[in-house]
Amino acid sequence: MGIRRIIFFVLLFVVLQVSAQENADNSLIELSLAERSLSLAGRFHFFEDETGLLTLDDVSSPVFAERFQLARTANLNFGFTDSAIWLMFQASNSAPHISDWLLEFAYPLLDRIEVHTLTPDGQQQMLILGDTLPFSARPLPHRTLLAPLSFKGEQVNRYFIRISTESSMQIRPTIYSGIYFFQQSNLSEFIYGAFYGVLLLMVLYNAFLYFAMRDTTYLVYVFAVFSATLFFMVLHGHAHQYLWPDEPAWANTFSPLSSSLWLIGTAIFTKLFLETRRYVPRLSRMLDGLIVIGGIAILLALTARYSVAMQFTSAAALINGLAILVTGLICWLRGNKYARLFTIAWVVYGTGMALLALSRLGYIPDNFFTLNAAAFGLAFEIILLSMALSDKYRVLTEQLEVHARELEQRVAARTAELELANKTLRQLSNRDQLTHLANRRRFDDYLAQEWQRHIRNSQPLALLLFDVDYFKPYNDYYGHQAGDSCLRVIAATISRTLQRPADLAARYGGEEFALILPETSLGGAVSVAERVRAEIQALDIVHAASSAFKIVTISVGVAAWVPSVEQLPALLIKSADEALYKAKRSGRNRVVPATPLDDPTKDPTGRYAV
Repeated sequence: MGIRRIIFFVLLFVVLQVSAQENADNSLIELSLAERSLSLAGRFHFFEDETGLLTLDDVSSPVFAERFQLARTANLNFGFTDSAIWLMFQASNSAPHISDWLLEFAYPLLDRIEVHTLTPDGQQQMLILGDTLPFSARPLPHRTLLAPLSFKGEQVNRYFIRISTESSMQIRPTIYSGIYFFQQSNLSEFIYGAFYGVLLLMVLYNAFLYFAMRDTTYLVYVFAVFSATLFFMVLHGHAHQYLWPDEPAWANTFSPLSSSLWLIGTAIFTKLFLETRRYVPRLSRMLDGLIVIGGIAILLALTARYSVAMQFTSAAALINGLAILVTGLICWLRGNKYARLFTIAWVVYGTGMALLALSRLGYIPDNFFTLNAAAFGLAFEIILLSMALSDKYRVLTEQLEVHARELEQRVAARTAELELANKTLRQLSNRDQLTHLANRRRFDDYLAQEWQRHIRNSQPLALLLFDVDYFKPYNDYYGHQAGDSCLRVIAATISRTLQRPADLAARYGGEEFALILPETSLGGAVSVAERVRAEIQALDIVHAASSAFKIVTISVGVAAWVPSVEQLPALLIKSADEALYKAKRSGRNRVVPATPLDDPTKDPTGRYAV
């Protein structure tokens, strides 16, 4: 029993000690050479004035002191609230050669901060900070909110600070020595300068790519990155310092406005870059909905209270980040070649943006990491997305080259096919389907062509007209199929007699055939005609309906002379036709030459000379 009592009293003593430490007033802050920067975690008290009506006299009265709570963390995050927050702490200076210290509120979007200083001799001082004031009205020209803390010797000052804002109520007070603060500030400003430099470099680089290639994806990327740059300049106070130092109201407009523009830009960029209509049509429609939500956020940024617009935009940005991340992952799984780098980039940025949005909504603590996670993630994402755009352009270029080669091959093959088809069509259009000789159209064209040529070279041109004797009785007696077969045999026999490529055999019409012999005299043409007539007679094709020979024979009319410009080819045809008529009247199965207008006595070629 004695041991139990001892353990009980020991535990009770520990609990009482812890409770005493927790309730101890640690708000006295001793500033010394060893403390160049000092977090106020556990060193200050706070009170939430839900009415927003309390004054310094109210909160500094002794009876009000018990209502303040000890802040156990370095930062307080109340999210979006209409309350005024009062801070209270005491500080003394034990560093004799340092008279000025700086109290910093790192979140630069707080609207109004009243810093009340109560000195031991009863004097009161007040400084006003906040982004609702022109930049030139700040006690110190810096992007964050700074209040100088002055001490005379080692005096103990009491500080009451009232904070009200329509933005997210994020309070992280820190005390610095002046020299140390500006040393650290120079380093942080250099880092921010490099960060903005990367963003603007990507804007310019991709703008040039857009003008070079006219790809809308690059233009949307430029729009998104520029919106993000503007948003982070607002978030970190640089926009208030450099862009609109005398127009503080712009801060409360451009914070939700730039965030809304970024939301729209990223949604459109995702649709274009990942080709969502092709890979994820349902998610593509969801992104369309997010674009509409971004439009609503823009209207709220321009017309509604800042707190309403910013809460709506922060929630929309969180949903947008998750939606784009899911879209990238699914596109990756479905074989989109460009989704890998996109998804990795968005994971990093989306994580940072989610931390920022959640901290602004008050769900997680606000600290340096959550405040800058989105910025670091954005810089990393922009670099990766630029690489992804370049990779996509490279892949598309390679694909275009492959398609171009395939297209060239197809065009070449198709051209060859068309040339062959055209050649075949030309042959079909110039060829008699039954006899496979040249048809009447080809005969007319070739005779006109050769006529002009023979005018120029003054050479004789010969024409032979053949007619199958008693062909109509043959056709009636043996039938049309036998008649067609007979014509094909005669056509083949005529073709075999041709000795030169320039000679042309044609079916002139019905059972009539023609033979054009370039550079051939009348005697040479008669010789050819006689040879054809003899070979057809030698075929001994039975013709029971013939009243003369009982076999198939032909009659031939021949005409030849040197053409002149005063004459037409029809004259040569008429002359040959008259000779053919004479052959028929003379008993058929014979060759009759026409009386020429110009009768050379010798065949110039020597092949058809008599």
